[in-house]
Amino acid sequence: MLMKKTIALLTALMLVPTGVLASSIRPGSHGTLKPRAPKSPLCLDETEKFTEKCDIVIDETGVKGPKGHITNVVKWETSEESINWGGAVIGGAIGTAGGAGLGIASCMLVGPFCLITAPAIMQTGAGVGVGAGGKGQGRFFTIIGDTADGTRVIQEFYFTSGKAVRKGMKALLMTTKLAEDELRD
Repeated sequence: MLMKKTIALLTALMLVPTGVLASSIRPGSHGTLKPRAPKSPLCLDETEKFTEKCDIVIDETGVKGPKGHITNVVKWETSEESINWGGAVIGGAIGTAGGAGLGIASCMLVGPFCLITAPAIMQTGAGVGVGAGGKGQGRFFTIIGDTADGTRVIQEFYFTSGKAVRKGMKALLMTTKLAEDELRD
């Protein structure tokens, strides 16, 4: 009797998100999709933190930014953002909840062996959630080069999205003809 109630409760809980999603996606229920402008990178402020939005232009003339117009790039490099602790906590909580649901469901399939499978599935869910949620998607860029008058400039900025990072790295490779961390003679 208890098993039937548990199965009924789990089935009802699994159907709730489906009903909510189905009710919120109706033709005309949302505004039209508008193209978004690409996100601006963040540049250093007076306190040496990446908080101010800035315009960085990478084209055939070089790299233009708040520090100046670098016409001769000597070297460029990127570094990853450290772990996103807030995302890791949220991802861990979601992964643990998903793992708990799957762990309980495994009890119906494997019977008494769920004493082994359920904790393993819950732990795996938590680990996957932490890994996915804590992964930083942004990268720090450092470009070293000279302006047209020969002044050495170091331009640093931070892209927050993975797509912007890929576009920036590709543009730097094509513009400078240098691979990342390669030094121009």
